[in-house]
Amino acid sequence: MPTSSNSLGADTTLRDGNIVVYAYKVTADADGGDVLLYRNTFVFATSGSDMTITNVYIADEEGNTIKTAIDPVDCTSDASYEYYYTATFNNPDFNVTGATTDEAIKIAAGTSKTFKVYATIAGADSTGESLTTFLVGDLASTSTDVNDENTAGTTFYPAPTGDLSTVMSNFIWSDNYKQNSLEGTDGNNATSTAQWYNGHLVPGLGNVVSTTAYVISK
Repeated sequence: MPTSSNSLGADTTLRDGNIVVYAYKVTADADGGDVLLYRNTFVFATSGSDMTITNVYIADEEGNTIKTAIDPVDCTSDASYEYYYTATFNNPDFNVTGATTDEAIKIAAGTSKTFKVYATIAGADSTGESLTTFLVGDLASTSTDVNDENTAGTTFYPAPTGDLSTVMSNFIWSDNYKQNSLEGTDGNNATSTAQWYNGHLVPGLGNVVSTTAYVISK
């Protein structure tokens, strides 16, 4: 279950510049097997229109960038001053032929990995301003094609659009129960195997809710 805490390394005071706006840990239960993490989506909510958020990216605990910097996008059907950012991960340890930037991160059974979300902040110049960040969950996914069509790619789980009330592909993960290779060795590609699920079954992740919304104030 993903958790968020400033003790994981997120900044505690809002300021201009490049800061860690969210830090979270993903744990794979020792009895439940490995966890593969393919996509996470975050929402940023500012206290007003003067603050800007750009160049959002995610780094792992070794400092590797696992999603290159892009600007977040306005949420299409939610509150003002809310923006979303979707990260389909790029594993720093290998390349999968034909999908060199869309590769899951593996968390081995009985271990955890910590990830940090960085962003460039501007306009945070007034006392009392704040930035709230949370990891987004999903509505229930359709189940008729599970274990048949639920690969990690865009057909079953299309990239989120910012409409958080309907999207069902914000948080994509797998237990790799078919034991295929992340690298696609001998054609046994875990990413293109029908064994992926969304955030609906992750404890604490409901639609438009995270396990912990993290707030940084000026």
